[in-house]
Amino acid sequence: MPLPRPNKGESKNKFLNRCMSNDVMKEDFKDNKQRIAICYSQWKDYTKAAKENGEVLCDNCGVNHDTKTKCEE
Repeated sequence: MPLPRPNKGESKNKFLNRCMSNDVMKEDFKDNKQRIAICYSQWKDYTKAAKENGEVLCDNCGVNHDTKTKCEE
């Protein structure tokens, strides 16, 4: 089963919570430290790919917006 990936516009915290509570992740990675490391890696890969596409994602809301704009979260 594939690893969870962030959804466009999903905040880092929401993704990490969803990833950590994913039933497949819980089964495959029983150790919480290992599971959170995988989830953080997935987030890092997602933001790296976005950056390569010219996007800058806000860590709070996961949306590409300028730093002067206040996040909705």
